[in-house]
Amino acid sequence: MSFIIVPSGAGGFTNTDFFTSSGTFTVPAGKSTIKFTVTGGGAGTGANSTGGGGGGGGTAIRTFTNVASGTIATITVGAAGGYGGSGGQSRVVITVSGTTYTLLGNGGSPGSSTSGFGSVSGGGGGSASGGDININGSSGGYSAAYSGQGSSAGNGGGSIYGPGGGGQYAGNLYGAGGGGKNIYAGGNNGGFQGLVVVEY
Repeated sequence: MSFIIVPSGAGGFTNTDFFTSSGTFTVPAGKSTIKFTVTGGGAGTGANSTGGGGGGGGTAIRTFTNVASGTIATITVGAAGGYGGSGGQSRVVITVSGTTYTLLGNGGSPGSSTSGFGSVSGGGGGSASGGDININGSSGGYSAAYSGQGSSAGNGGGSIYGPGGGGQYAGNLYGAGGGGKNIYAGGNNGGFQGLVVVEY
């Protein structure tokens, strides 16, 4: 998956709000075009001795025009998936010209795991819906451990903000999945929380 970061202010927007926790956004006077970028939380590695990387969060992007001032958007920001946990869903709900829209960035899924030797798959990336553009998070990589034959720890899945955690490391970008582990090395790696960006 490729990653494209649009600089703040691009496309005629002069203000950018970053929501790292849930809340509301009220459209200010003089602003009628609003863009939302909604990214779910990254998942953790599989919760066992050998675990695949967690999947990255999905992202929905949508621009609304002719939005009345005073309109309130309800914003939910998805939590990070802990060790063995799924990333939380990020969500924006807004009513424009009498129609209610819901933008969803779903969290990634945790990697598979095993308590013994073997190979396990990474978790799936989160989906997205409701946007003009909907981008799935990428899947986590597989991990493996074999007696006397070496081992590997898969990377976490990425989001639009960049790649997931490397093998044996937690995710450290918005929506990024935690890297995998194996019985020889690695920690109980979590993903990173989601994010909602509002441009106006």
